Amino acid sequence: MKGIEVEGKTVEEAIETALKQLGVKKEEVEIDIVNEGKMGLFGLMGASPAKIKVCLKNKEAVPGQRPAEISPEHEKMVKDVVSELLRLTGVSAEVNISVAGGRLLAEINSPDGALLIGKRGQTLDALQFIVNLIINRQLSQKAQAGRLVVVLDTENYRHKREIALENLAKNIADRVKQTGDKQEMEPMSPQDRRVIHLAIGDDPELNVNSEGEGIYRKIVVRRKR
Repeated sequence: MKGIEVEGKTVEEAIETALKQLGVKKEEVEIDIVNEGKMGLFGLMGASPAKIKVCLKNKEAVPGQRPAEISPEHEKMVKDVVSELLRLTGVSAEVNISVAGGRLLAEINSPDGALLIGKRGQTLDALQFIVNLIINRQLSQKAQAGRLVVVLDTENYRHKREIALENLAKNIADRVKQTGDKQEMEPMSPQDRRVIHLAIGDDPELNVNSEGEGIYRKIVVRRKR
């Protein structure tokens, strides 16, 4: 889904309209502000509407792309794929598979954990992307319905990162409320941006949006007018 463009008197109104059209919650979408709009003279002359572009965050939320029902065969498939990729990269590791929240968690125990994580989790995210690509391609080749979501972790990095991001989000939210100035966060992965949205996305005083394209996509926090 490429997304939809919606206009409204304000950004908030446009967001509400888009969510109703898509039938989803705010945390399930990425929001790009195309035009913040402006009030005209006496609220009439020269006014321009706010315009936003809204896309569903990931394939899981796209209609028709339902998650596959996880089976022991899937767990073995994920373990084999992750183990083989690590072997090919020369990393000695033990892989344990568990199921949580409809996803497969591959916990990697290795003396090279820090190397696997990389700067701000970039190496781990890249490996996770490759694993998901391979797994779902195998499912497609076997004509199995649905898709699997695999999350890779090592040294409890995901949990630690989530706590750090939640604290960062709350600090930025407080700063925006106090100063009224918008705050732009550094570009983040979709997984990290999701944590931010869940942490402060429902704050009634704030607009929390993802803006930018590709690897430059970032969270921008503004105080509502």
